[in-house]
Amino acid sequence: LRKKIPVHAEKRGFQMLKSMTGYGRGEYSEAGTGYTVEIKSVNHRFCDITVKQPKDLMKYEDRLKELVKQRAARGKIDVFVTPAAGNNAAVAVKTDLPLIKAYVDAFKDVNAYCGTGIGPDASALLSIPGAFNLQAAEADEEQIWKILSAAAKAALDGFSEMREREGAALQKVLSGIGENIARTLKDVEARAPRVPEEYRERLRERLQRTASALRDLYENLDFYKEHIVIRPQDVSNHPEPIRRLGVIAINTAAEIDI
Repeated sequence: LRKKIPVHAEKRGFQMLKSMTGYGRGEYSEAGTGYTVEIKSVNHRFCDITVKQPKDLMKYEDRLKELVKQRAARGKIDVFVTPAAGNNAAVAVKTDLPLIKAYVDAFKDVNAYCGTGIGPDASALLSIPGAFNLQAAEADEEQIWKILSAAAKAALDGFSEMREREGAALQKVLSGIGENIARTLKDVEARAPRVPEEYRERLRERLQRTASALRDLYENLDFYKEHIVIRPQDVSNHPEPIRRLGVIAINTAAEIDI
C-alpha cells in the first residue's frame, strides 16, 4: 500500500498537478488593429471548448480551439474575443437600394389607399432594418491571425499559470494527506502482529461468559421455565396476532435463538 501512495510526487517523476479551474486575459495590437482574449475554465470530464467572438472572426474559431488544446486536456473552457475599440479597419456603407425602393412603394400604396400625402422622410429611411450596413474592407487573414493568436497566447500564459498555482496548492494538501496515511500505515504495521492474539483473547472471554451463562441456565431450569416462552418466529413477529389480541409486545433484552 505504501508504494502506491505518492507522498512526494515531484520526487518520483509524477507530473505536477494542474487545476481544471483557471482564468487568463491577454491583449495584443499591431498596425492599428488589436484584440483582447479572455479564457476561463471549470471542472468537466472532457475537453469542451466554446469560443465567443464577433461574426467576422468565426473563421478563426477552430484555430483558437487548437491553441487551447495544446495547454488544456480537460475542462469546460470558454474563450471570449473582443476587438479593440480603436481598430482601424476600413469600412464602407452598403445600401440595399431594392429594399429601400420596396419600402417607398409600400408608402405610396398606403397613401393611395388612405388618400393621404404622407411620404417617408430621411429618418424613416435610415430606420429601415437592413437598408444600410457597414461592411469591413477585406483584411489580411494571416495578419489578423497573427494579432489574434498573440493575444490568445498571452491569455493562455495567465490561464496556465493560475491552473499550476491552484494545482500546486492542491498537491500540497494531497501530499499532507499522503504523509498522514503513511504514518498511520506504520502504526498499523507495528500493531498488526498483536492483533490476532488480541482477537483470540476477546473470543476466549466471550466463550467463557457464554459457558457461564449456559451453566446458570441449566442449573436453574425450574426458575427459568416459568419465565421463558418458546414461540414460533412467524407468529411472534407477525403484526396481525398482536393487533387481534390488542396488546403491546416488547422484546426483552434477553433472547435465545434455537
